[in-house]
Order: sequence, then C-alpha cells, then structure tokens
Amino acid sequence: MATTLISGKDCKLKIGSTEFSDIINSFEVTFDTTSAEYQTLTETYTVGGAETGTLAITFANDIDDPSGLFQTLWAAVGTSIQYEATAGTQALSGAAIAVRPGLSASAGEVSSIQVTLPLNGMPTLGTPTTKTSTTAPVGK
Repeated sequence: MATTLISGKDCKLKIGSTEFSDIINSFEVTFDTTSAEYQTLTETYTVGGAETGTLAITFANDIDDPSGLFQTLWAAVGTSIQYEATAGTQALSGAAIAVRPGLSASAGEVSSIQVTLPLNGMPTLGTPTTKTSTTAPVGK
C-alpha cells in the first residue's frame, strides 16, 4: 500500500464556520499528558494524569478585515470557539479558548501573528465538514 504524503495545500483550518486557510501560514494541534509518581521504600508507581492540548496558529495580519481571524479572536477572547483542523481526508474538531492576538511588524516582511489557544477538551477525529481539494482550481 502506497503512503499518501500530505502537504500544506491538503490542510485547512476553520474557526467557527469560517475557513481562514488563505491567510494561515501554519497551524499545529499538540497534546501533553501529565503523570503522577508515588515512591515507596521498595518501588515507584506512576499513574497517568490529565491530557491537555493546544492549537497554535501563525497567520498574516488581517486586522483591517472586520470578519478576519484577528477580529474573530479579539471579539471572542476568553470564550470557547469551535475549530476544525483538516489534514488530507481527516480532521480534528473541537473547541478551544480564544486568546487575544498581539501585533508584530518587521521591515521588509509580511506582518504575521502567532497565537496559541488552549483546547477546551480533547478533539474528535473524523472526516472534515468541507472537502479538501488536492488540485488547483482552473485558471490558477
């Protein structure tokens, strides 16, 4: 069986009902598990702990767009927002806590913003609600 390689063109990120892939440079959903240890005189016991996660997004500054990602996060700060991170034919979907984006600028570069949203529970794995195209549209 051949492995299908997934590139950035096969990935999409939707926040709420809006897909923001046209301004996103990268996104990453990561998980971390804590553990607790208890040591006796003869042995050490390890017990699995809570699992947490984050959604990190790097995107072009779209602060002037009233329906853009910057304004969406700014308005929703501190609340739970829905997301869907698609890679190929699979998607992670769930909720994350919106954080306020900052601003940055560098001479000679596109202004980009980086935010890390804590996940509000663990996502579900399944098929995306919108299909990901692996071919460029006609005329592009």
